[in-house]
Amino acid sequence: MVSLKVLRNYFIISVIVALIGIEVLRLIIGKSNANDSWLLFRDVAPNFFAVFPLNFLFWLVLKENKPQKILLLPVYLTFGLIIYEFIQKVLPFQTFDSRDIFASCISMVICVIVNYVILKLAKDH
Repeated sequence: MVSLKVLRNYFIISVIVALIGIEVLRLIIGKSNANDSWLLFRDVAPNFFAVFPLNFLFWLVLKENKPQKILLLPVYLTFGLIIYEFIQKVLPFQTFDSRDIFASCISMVICVIVNYVILKLAKDH
């Protein structure tokens, strides 16, 4: 099991990195008009923020504390979100959006970096 101190650090670092990621994502997918970029961000925000809490929850229930599994966890979660996005192509009343996949991938990269930093901090202490 992961210690509470490590989980607390994970949560704090995730919030800070997610806030930075929001601005980076808005700059990348944004348009010239601030309203347009906010609406576009609002469309992809659920996919962007889905990886963080899912990663946190799976890290809580993970029985083995192996660094390889923890570092690959966001990759597996993102893979599941991408599969779900493609499933939406065949479901009625659902919309497929490639920007959702892009937002999930950005979130995955951020989450892997956060996991790496947390594991490094936990190893040093």
